[in-house]
Amino acid sequence: MYKFPQFFANQKRLWQQQRELDCLRKEIAALQEQNKGMKEGMRRCLSCDYRIDYKTRQGQALTENSNED
Repeated sequence: MYKFPQFFANQKRLWQQQRELDCLRKEIAALQEQNKGMKEGMRRCLSCDYRIDYKTRQGQALTENSNED
């Protein structure tokens, strides 16, 4: 059978863990929103390295496919 101090210690630990989980969930939601905004910006960007690299790879894939025909 649980002793009262142990019971309250367990309850306190559960409360702290729940509070930490809530904080982490909020952080995840904020980071996902930030990520979504960055993805939209990268789709519109015509000069960044990411976009240029994607276009280069896409162009290479198209030429490889046309050479196979």
